[in-house]
Amino acid sequence: MYAVEEDGGGKLLARLVPVRLGLTTTDRVEVREGLSPGARVVLFGQGKLRDGMPVKVIEAEEGA
Repeated sequence: MYAVEEDGGGKLLARLVPVRLGLTTTDRVEVREGLSPGARVVLFGQGKLRDGMPVKVIEAEEGA
């Protein structure tokens, strides 16, 4: 899974993070290990990313 992290200079980067998943439903996935609460993750376009690539955050609408 890719998380979005700030590099300290204001740039946002994709970071490949190993996670352990738990329960899943059609629209939700439980992350049991690997991410902190509130972490931003990449939902779309993961196949085009590499660890450390710059990203632009587009906030999802609630319920999207």
